[in-house]
This record gives sequence, structure tokens and C-alpha cells, in this order.
Amino acid sequence: MKIIDPRHSAATAYFDAKLTTHRSGHRSRLTLQRIGRVYGWNDLPVVSITDDDAAAMLHDIADRRGKRSMANQTKHIIHAMFKWAKQPGRKFVTVNPFADLPAPGGAKVTRDRFLSAAEIRQVWTALDEPERFNVSQDAATALRLILVTAARLGMVGGMVGSELRDLRGPSEHGPHWSLPAERMKAGSAFITPLSGLALELLRPHLKADPAAPIFQLQCHQLHQAAQRLVAGLAMERWTPHDLRRTAATILDRAGYSLEQIGALLAHTRKGVTAVYARWDKFDLRREMATVVEQSLRETLDGEPTTAIKAAA
Repeated sequence: MKIIDPRHSAATAYFDAKLTTHRSGHRSRLTLQRIGRVYGWNDLPVVSITDDDAAAMLHDIADRRGKRSMANQTKHIIHAMFKWAKQPGRKFVTVNPFADLPAPGGAKVTRDRFLSAAEIRQVWTALDEPERFNVSQDAATALRLILVTAARLGMVGGMVGSELRDLRGPSEHGPHWSLPAERMKAGSAFITPLSGLALELLRPHLKADPAAPIFQLQCHQLHQAAQRLVAGLAMERWTPHDLRRTAATILDRAGYSLEQIGALLAHTRKGVTAVYARWDKFDLRREMATVVEQSLRETLDGEPTTAIKAAA
């Protein structure tokens, strides 16, 4: 399929126009190139790809290879490429063969898993001795930090020293974490506070070189660490993202609105993304970070807390 071949002008135009501006662009490009190579589409004219070809390829990934989630992701990526190629002024194709195909891996299931107070204590205690579960100290701290800061897995996993500001001594804004646009899902720079509990977790991992990564983590290591904890503790399945959802649930319980919670989660919403990126939302974030810290400290100390309810 010539459009997937990066040597072809159509592919180059798509990569330059779309993928280079997306945080996940490199991964999408690798997916497109792999599909073109594995299924022989690099040698076919783009207009010759039919919906039968598309369905057969997705069926192979989802059913024969048993990778249903990957099949859904692949459909999303290639559908977006064909949609772009079909636009007026380009017209590399006249039909998008992926347009009417169902999700090959089944409909996406919305998760609402969060950890109860008892589960928070269970996991936190287990991470005092992570080697018992074949989990590294870096992974243990990173998992705790996701819960404490409500940050995304990628934000925590890719943290470098230069992003951490005002950790020592008084300052106007206090300790905070400043992430550049290229590190954020929405492509906008983001500033979030660091609570006292977050600082306690971070200090043993700080490096002399500000450009050095805070954590030494391999791809998927945090997911693997969570899986090992779940198995070792005989818990209901949870993922690193569910730790972030747990922090959001704590704030929901405390009475904050979804829009307010979104300010700490760095959610992208029409009309408010730019506002959330400004310093004038920082005080709200600091307040919510303190609420999460206090709730976690009470939970870990075993003090009575109101039962955590799911965020609306």
C-alpha cells in the first residue's frame, strides 16, 4: 500500500501534516509501516485496498493472533489515515475502506475501577518491600506517585529532574512539576503542584544531573508491576491508570466538580484547555493535591474515612 510506504509522497505528506504533531505520532507511524510490511500492502496501489482487505487484516490481528486491543488500535490509526487521504485537495482515495467496519476487538469497555481505602493500604504496604513481588524500587515509587499526584503513567514514568521546581526553600508557588508541551497528551504545557507526600517519595530518587530521568523504567514495567502486585496480593485486577482514577474519586468524594478535578488531571475539554494551563488554576490544583494527600495519610494511618465512592 503505497501510502504507508514512507518513501511515497502521500505517506510523507500524512506523516508531516499529522503524525509529527501528535505525541503518539511515532507509534502510529510504526503501526502503519508494520501493517504495510506484514500484509504486503506496501506493494499495492492505495485505491485497490477494499473493505474486505481491511476486514481480513483486522480479523487476523484480533482472532488468529489473539490481540483484540491491538486490532482496535490498528483500525483507529488506519481509519484516520484514510480519512485524511480522502479529503478534498488530496483525494489519494475516494473511499475509506475502514469507515463502516465494527471494532474488531469488540466495543471498548469503560473502566470505573478504583481502589478502596483497604486496598490502598494493602498496596501501599506491599510497596514497602517491592522486591517480594519482583517489583523494582523505582516502579514502586512511580506507582505511589501516580496515586499521590493523579498524574498519567507516562508523565510519571518520563519525569526528569529539570521538570521539578522549587523543591527546596520558600517560593511564590512552592514545589511544583512543570511539564513541557511535548510530554503532555493534549500537547500543552502543564504545571501541577507537588504535595509533601509527593516530595517524600521523590527525594530518594533525585539526581545531581537535572537532565537525568528520575526513574529507570522499561516500557510496560509499571503495568507489569501492577500485575505482579495483583497476583501476589490476590486482588481484583487494577492498572496504574486506576490509581489515577482513585485520586479523582477522592476529590469527587470531597465535593469537587468534574471540571475542577479535570484541572488537576490535565484533562482536555473544549473551551477550558487553555485556562487549565495557566497559573490562575494553580491554587485550585494545590488545594486539591492537599486534599488527596490528607485523605491518603488518613487512610494509611488507619483513621476512619468516608467510604470512597465512584466519581460521577
